[in-house]
Amino acid sequence: MKGKAYLLLLLVVVLAFWQVSFLQYGMKWDFVDAFLPSRYFFSESVLNNQFPLWNPYLLYGTPIYADLVSVFNPEFWIVGNMFGYSNITLQFMFLLYVFTAGVTFFFFLKEFNAEYKLSLGLSVAYMLSGFSIGNAQHLAFVCGYAIVPFVLTSYFKFIRELNKPHLIRVAIALFIMIYASYPGLTIILGYFLLCIFVYYLIVNRTDKNFLKRVFIYHAILVLMVVLSSTVLIIAWFQGSSFLGRYSGLSINLAHRHSFTLKSVLSFLLPMATGNDTSYFETDVSMSNGYWGVISVILFLFALLKKAKSRESYLILFFGVFSFLASLGNQFFLREFLYHYAPLMDMFQYPAIFRAFTIFSLLAFVGINFRVNNLAWRDKKRLIFLAGLVVSFLVLLIFYASSHLEEFVFFNAGKSFTEEVLSATRFDSIVLQGTVQVFILLAFIFITWKLKTIRHYSATLLFLFILDGVVSTQFSTRYTVLSEDNPVAFFKYLRSAPKGFPIPELNPIEENSDRNSQNEFIWMNNNVFPKKITFDGKVAFKLDGYTYLADNHPGLLEAIKKEAVVYFSDDVRENSSVENFTANTIFLSSSDYEKIEADNLRSGKNDQLAIRNFSPQKIEIETTTNHPQLLVYQQNYYHGWKV
Repeated sequence: MKGKAYLLLLLVVVLAFWQVSFLQYGMKWDFVDAFLPSRYFFSESVLNNQFPLWNPYLLYGTPIYADLVSVFNPEFWIVGNMFGYSNITLQFMFLLYVFTAGVTFFFFLKEFNAEYKLSLGLSVAYMLSGFSIGNAQHLAFVCGYAIVPFVLTSYFKFIRELNKPHLIRVAIALFIMIYASYPGLTIILGYFLLCIFVYYLIVNRTDKNFLKRVFIYHAILVLMVVLSSTVLIIAWFQGSSFLGRYSGLSINLAHRHSFTLKSVLSFLLPMATGNDTSYFETDVSMSNGYWGVISVILFLFALLKKAKSRESYLILFFGVFSFLASLGNQFFLREFLYHYAPLMDMFQYPAIFRAFTIFSLLAFVGINFRVNNLAWRDKKRLIFLAGLVVSFLVLLIFYASSHLEEFVFFNAGKSFTEEVLSATRFDSIVLQGTVQVFILLAFIFITWKLKTIRHYSATLLFLFILDGVVSTQFSTRYTVLSEDNPVAFFKYLRSAPKGFPIPELNPIEENSDRNSQNEFIWMNNNVFPKKITFDGKVAFKLDGYTYLADNHPGLLEAIKKEAVVYFSDDVRENSSVENFTANTIFLSSSDYEKIEADNLRSGKNDQLAIRNFSPQKIEIETTTNHPQLLVYQQNYYHGWKV
C-alpha cells in the first residue's frame, strides 16, 4: 500500500505542476535570481575541486559557506557532485520537495493512526498548500516545510518510547532541518518541539523514571545536535564580526511581509490574493494560506467533537499561536516574541509562521476525523457545515460580481495566463468561488448518497486531489511560473564558461547586473559568465560593503572605474574621505603608519597580469619601478592572506 500511496502523491505533484514537470515554463523571481546562482556556483566549485568558501562574483565577494541556508545541506553535495546545478535541476528539486512534503505528512498521520485514504487526501492538501505555492520562489522555505513533518514524527516517536533508534532518527531529522531549511522555520520548529517536551513533562510529572530518562535522552540529543552543527556554529562566529545581520534584525525588518488579516480570504479563495498586493498589504508570496476547502469542512466538524488524542489539542494550540504570530504588526504576538523569545529577532517574514498553522490544522483533522465512524447524524452535520461555507461563498461571489465592470475570464483572444494576470481580486473570487461551490456541492452529494465507507473514502480522496490540483493551477501564474523557456535558459547556462577563468582587467563597473542582464535572469547574473562585480543581491551583505555604500557612495562609484586588481600610489589616512580619484586608497591609521614612510610612485612602465585564479586564490605578476599599493577588489574576511 505504501508504494501506491507514494506513486499517487508523485502523480498528483506532476499533474498539479505539469508546466514545471514537462518544462513548459520556468520558475520565477528568487528561485532563479537568488537560489540558482548560489547553487550554480556551489556545483562549479565542487566540480573543480574547490571547497565553496568564497564567491567572488557577488558584491565584491561573499563568504558563501557562512550563509545559514547552508552549503553543508546534503542536497548541495549530492546534486552538485552527481549532476551539477542548472535551472532544470532546480525545478526538479522543487518538485521533489513538494512530493517530500506529502510523504512526510502522510507518515506523520500514520504515527497517530489516521485512516489511510484520509491521510492521503490531507497529504495532498499539505503539499499543495498556499505555503508551497505562494513561497515556491523560496526553495529553502519549501524544503523546510517538507522536513517539518519528518522532524515532528521522529520527535513524537522519540519522546513516547525514549530509545536509541528513535534518538538517532530524531537527531538525523534535526540535522537535515538545520542544514537544509530556512533558519526562521528551524527556530519556530524548535519552539514547537519545546511545547511538546513541556507537555510530556506535565503529563508524566509523577513518573520519576520517565522524568529521569527524558532528561538524560534529551541531554544526549542536544549534545548530538550541537556537535553535528559545529560547522555552522564556527561559520556563525567567524561571520559575526563581519555580518551585522547575525546580531539580529530591526523590528521593522522582523515585521516585513506578514500574513495579514485580509489574507485569511486565501483559506477559501487563494487565487483572490494573487494580483492585488496593495489590498492585502503584503507580498504576494506571503498572502496565500490555502489548506483545502474540503479540509476546512472536516476541521470544523472535528473541532465540534471530542478529540481522539489530547496531543491534537497541543498541535492545534501551536497552529493558532503560529497564526497569530504570522499577522506581524497587526497583532502584538510577533513583536512580543521579537523582544522576549531567544532567536526570534533573527529572521524576517512573519508569514512563514503560517506553515505551522497549515500543518497543525490539517494534522488536527487527520488525527480526529474518522470516515469509518461516521453515523448519519455526523453526515448531516458535515452537510450543514458544507452548506454554511457554500452560502458564504455565494455571498462573496455576488458581492464580487457587483464590483466587476467586465469579467476578464472566458474572453476570446486571450490566453488563460493573460486573463489570470489581468484579473482583479473580484474576478478571481467569482471564478474560483464558483469552482469551490461545485466542489462542495459534490462533497455534500457524496456525503448524502454514498453509503459504503470504501466508496465514500475513495471519492473523498478524489475531491482532495481535484481541489488541490485546481487551486494550484489557479495560483501558479502568480507565484510559481515564469514564461521564460527553461530549455533555452538551460542552453544559456551550458554556454557559460566552466571552471574559473582569469578575470579581465576591465573597469569593474562594466560588470554590473544590468550589463549582464538577459531574458532569463536580472540580478546576481555575473555568477554565470563568472565576472567579478560590485553588484548583486544576497541575504547578507558584509558590513564593510554596507558601510562603504551607505557612508561613502561617491568613493564606491569611483573605485568601480578600476579593474579587479590595480596599482595605487595615492594612499591616505581615512580621517577625511574627500577629494579622491578612482585609485585613491584610504587606510586606517594603524595601516597607514606602516607605509607612510614609503615613497609610493607610479611609473609609465608599470604592469600587472593575473596568472592564476580561483575563488580562494589569485596569483598576480607585477612589474614596477617604485613601491606601490596593489589592490584586489574583494571584501576583507577571515583567511585572506598575501
